Amino acid sequence: MSSVHASASALAWRGVVGQHRVDRARPPTRRGGRSIASGRRVATVSCEAGEARAIDPRLDAVVDSLPIREVLYRCLDALDESTGLVLQAPPGAGKTTALPLAMILSNPAWLPRTGKVIVLEPRRLAARAAATRMASILNEPVGKTVGYSVRFESKVSPATRVEVVTEGVLVRRLQRDPSLDGVFAIVFDEFHERSLDADVALALASETRSALRPDLRLVVMSATLGDVGPRASEMLSRGDGGPSCPLLVSEGKSFPVETVYLGPPGRNFGDLEDATVAAVRRALSDAPGVDGGDVLCFLPGAAEINRVVAALRDGQSESLSVLPLYGALGQAEQQAALAPAPGGTRRVVVSTPIAESSLTIPGVRIVVDSGLARRPRFDSNKGMTRLDTALISVASADQRRGRAGRVAPGTCYRLWSERTHAQLASDAEPEIANADLAPLALDLATWGIRDDEGVTSLPWLDPPPAGRLSAARDLLTRLGATEEGTGRVTPLGERMARLPLHPRLARMVLWGASRGPESCRMACQIAAVLSDRDLLRGRDAPADVRARLGALWSLGDGGADGPGLARWSLEARAAEPTPAVPPSTPKAPIDPAAPVRVPIGTKLPKGKNKGGKFKGAPKGRRPAGGGVQAAAKAARAAASSAGAGSSSASSVGGFGAAYGGYRGFEIDRNATREAGKVVSQLLNAVKVLAADDGGEWCAPGVGGGDPRGPCWDFLLGEGENEAGVLLAVAYPDRVGVRRSKGGNFQLSGGVGAASVPGSDPLARAEVLAIAEMTSGDVGGGARNDRVRLAAPVPLTALEPDGDRPGCLADALCRRRDSVSWASASKAVVARRQLCVGDAVLRESPFQPTPDETVEAMLCGVKEMGVRAALGWSDKTESWRRRVMWLRTAGGADHLPDLSDAALEATLDDWLAPMLPGVTSKSAMHKQLDGDGLVRCLLTYEQTMEVDQSCPTHVVVPSGSRLPLDYDTPGGTPVLRARLQELFGMAETPTIGPKRVPIEVHLLSPASRPVQVTTDLASFWKNTYFDVAKELKGRYPKHYWPDDPTTAVATNRAKPRSK
Repeated sequence: MSSVHASASALAWRGVVGQHRVDRARPPTRRGGRSIASGRRVATVSCEAGEARAIDPRLDAVVDSLPIREVLYRCLDALDESTGLVLQAPPGAGKTTALPLAMILSNPAWLPRTGKVIVLEPRRLAARAAATRMASILNEPVGKTVGYSVRFESKVSPATRVEVVTEGVLVRRLQRDPSLDGVFAIVFDEFHERSLDADVALALASETRSALRPDLRLVVMSATLGDVGPRASEMLSRGDGGPSCPLLVSEGKSFPVETVYLGPPGRNFGDLEDATVAAVRRALSDAPGVDGGDVLCFLPGAAEINRVVAALRDGQSESLSVLPLYGALGQAEQQAALAPAPGGTRRVVVSTPIAESSLTIPGVRIVVDSGLARRPRFDSNKGMTRLDTALISVASADQRRGRAGRVAPGTCYRLWSERTHAQLASDAEPEIANADLAPLALDLATWGIRDDEGVTSLPWLDPPPAGRLSAARDLLTRLGATEEGTGRVTPLGERMARLPLHPRLARMVLWGASRGPESCRMACQIAAVLSDRDLLRGRDAPADVRARLGALWSLGDGGADGPGLARWSLEARAAEPTPAVPPSTPKAPIDPAAPVRVPIGTKLPKGKNKGGKFKGAPKGRRPAGGGVQAAAKAARAAASSAGAGSSSASSVGGFGAAYGGYRGFEIDRNATREAGKVVSQLLNAVKVLAADDGGEWCAPGVGGGDPRGPCWDFLLGEGENEAGVLLAVAYPDRVGVRRSKGGNFQLSGGVGAASVPGSDPLARAEVLAIAEMTSGDVGGGARNDRVRLAAPVPLTALEPDGDRPGCLADALCRRRDSVSWASASKAVVARRQLCVGDAVLRESPFQPTPDETVEAMLCGVKEMGVRAALGWSDKTESWRRRVMWLRTAGGADHLPDLSDAALEATLDDWLAPMLPGVTSKSAMHKQLDGDGLVRCLLTYEQTMEVDQSCPTHVVVPSGSRLPLDYDTPGGTPVLRARLQELFGMAETPTIGPKRVPIEVHLLSPASRPVQVTTDLASFWKNTYFDVAKELKGRYPKHYWPDDPTTAVATNRAKPRSK
């Protein structure tokens, strides 16, 4: 139990231990003339045809034609004898369909007749498709024996025995019921993708099996597992107490696939799409006719897919159907791509990696592979996730290639070179290594794991990085989901975990629910907008989130182009307050020569000046129709109507300009409709959550209202700036405070800054709540981060008394009195600041206390240096050097330490008592005696000792009184004297109690150094004659005696004649 000690208590308190028992007493079922409960151990096997096994005829009719049949019976045998199984079978083998049905239809001893099997799929589309396929095998509707549950959608019944779910659904189910009552097997399909939720679900399910459910079967399967297969087998064998987890590999049945390397496309915009279109047309030409089979094309995202589909449809024949396939499409469009081609026609399906493994598309004999996929990558410094387009792994490339060989020999066209292929990674990097770990941290906290020790106790295939997990925990504390210090999940955190949203968005929705039904509805709308694809197409779409809300509201009764759009526009304009305009003030005419924004639907004119007046034209899809003049007229009309509310109280621009900012851009109908459904489901989830726990945390009436519509009274009243307030709650580390007129914002998280183009109305906002940023360069420098989605937050909402109860200031803001030293003005500055994180919203001067002033002054003294701060004289500085030398080298270690470091370390003792009332450097020079302050650090007796032991000057034989320099690199006092002045000085002068020889720098008649010595006697005896010989030639008029020890010293060229 050591591997689960961190969470066993978290599971046990729920009172679930011992609730699940399997009737092992019933006699083993005989299948195929033998007992399948033989008790033998199952090891890793090479799959050959298994023994005959009595299976429900409904399954047999389908399995007979699937390659999975060769290994299916061994899988069932293995699950009889072990609670773990790892299965690798090629794409299209039928493992997703056949194995779950075989489990329930073969009536094994470990699975009661009412027991359930859960199948995990990485995507909603795959989950629906798998459930539909299995239900069709049983000739039943989805929701009877086979059902599915995905985010916000479920088709199950009490009779459901196979439930296909997405990974997040299982994680939340484990949190609610760690013992998984009624569930006896979990199948992790397409595990090679290594999504974060799949890894978390496997770790939690493994702990459930170890601590509570030793009878729970866990199956990991995929077409290409690589080294994950043996590792998963080893992990699932732990804590089993019985046979090891077998690893079964099926070679399956596939046809040969020819691989053609076409080389990489260019790197400019559109080059990938052009290369893909050319490859598809070549493939159709190389294998003409219906017998050539359908074409499956892989591209990284929906934008590339739509451009390729549009290009292929241009001039296509009636016998060729070009279909897109990606998750955001409507179900009808998705089903069209998955259905077989009608007789006499041929299809080209252009898909994201969803068709790589999760779905089977019939009739495919040709694959065109871009070799690219989009992977989420979390930047912990900036707290944001970006999608990187990167090369796929060898395993993914093999998966895609295998799709061409399921029904007949096929061909795979790869848009890269053989050399590039040799450099690809063997397997995809697990998402847990690069993902945003805030959802994982909340899942673990809800599970009862709050520290690193608990995390390491879980059975991970790859543990989460400790540094990023720690940052995620900090964010949860900031959101209020966990307690500071203990990491224990709060009641708010438990509610957040029950919502199928990122913790940030869950916090926003619950915050809105606490403020009122209208705020809750807008929070759900924003969460829906941010959870999936952008509702607006076009690279220059406005950054204001409120424009997306306007697009959502425009959905109305019949879509983005239906009557809802016109009705919304009329209501919005009618609801906007009209500014009072004096009758004598004529309306400014629209300049026909002014630049205009050209809406989607405009064909730009050809010629030299085709882009002259159409600045910022959206880059989205442009349906045909409409001339240039008509487009300009429509654009100006839209601008005029959008600007009608420019004098509204909205924090940035007019009401119409903010929420109507979608006008002129193409609305993604599928994404908008899906967002409307999500809003409705979120509102219902909040309503259910409130009903479950009494709802004391939320306002009355939450969960109601039109999911796709606004509330005008709320928006034109206290909810005018609600969008920004809600976003600020979700992104407390990305509240930006404007620092320049150019649209640069300092972030509250303390890392970097963000900018908004000067042409965007958001650039004029004082404060922004930023939901998404993009990096302006490859290096990701913070100074180039651009705001992609944000909403303005009025300063009044951040004032402690500027909002209604439960105000934003209570959640985000703090007052801070800052008393500091200003380097530029060399003075103490006292500011009372209102801050969001590290960003200062506003500040004003105030009168600091004497102690605060003294502390700031001491900081200034340290910054400037003690001497520069106090301004003592050169004479005092020379005296200090003498004291320092006498203490360190002269033998007087009882003297105080007057070094810079010592003086700074003891400022509180000797300077601080003198500083009350002093607030600047100039005041310090006027009010304090710097020389006296330093000299007073020595007693009178110590001062006399310094004067006697460390003379300031030395009288040389010439009679000159020459200074001793104590400020030297070597630390030895230096006497600089011309050679003639030292004639007759037989020994080096010494100073201090230890009689330390000084260092003598002998100078030429021109005062240039010629020799350095601490032993004059040796110099006169050994070196003088060589030096004199050289100098005599250069200075013949000077005195160069043969015996310098007895010669008369002089400060002239020659001694005076007597």
